Amino acid sequence: MSEWSFADAFAVLYFRKDEIGFEKLKQMSREKHTSKTDIRVWTAIKYGCNLLNERLSRIFKVKSIELKCDNVRELIKEAVEKVMEFA
Repeated sequence: MSEWSFADAFAVLYFRKDEIGFEKLKQMSREKHTSKTDIRVWTAIKYGCNLLNERLSRIFKVKSIELKCDNVRELIKEAVEKVMEFA
């Protein structure tokens, strides 16, 4: 289930990037944590956006970061790969 949640989230970010208020998303997600981890949602979003930037031209204005949690990092990588299959 969580794999699809990440894939859905990054698909929406990619396909509706011109419609999403990134600052508002940043404010809303800064204090929330991903389920059963200490990783903030905004950190996960930035990591995924960086992966999308690597595969495409730089479309998201976020700083490059690394995730320390292997499980979440792998889930986000898989989600970005799924989004790239549809793009």
